[in-house]
Amino acid sequence: QTKANMQEGILRGDKGPKFTEQLTTWQYFCRALRLVKPFRHILWIAIVCVVLTQGAKVFMPKYQGSVINSIIQKDARSFS
Repeated sequence: QTKANMQEGILRGDKGPKFTEQLTTWQYFCRALRLVKPFRHILWIAIVCVVLTQGAKVFMPKYQGSVINSIIQKDARSFS
């Protein structure tokens, strides 16, 4: 038996096992970009949403802390 016949998860065709080339990380990334190309507008919207969400997660604790401190000090002027 050859190595191709002993491997699991390989591509098999009518003419036997098909050998696929090993992709580098960069080649894999470029291939993924080509597949996503028809959806690039949606992808950019998704990336912007993720950046905004993560930015909000970073800055929200400061504002929440200010609100809690104002409540504890019973400072109603901080809310107006």
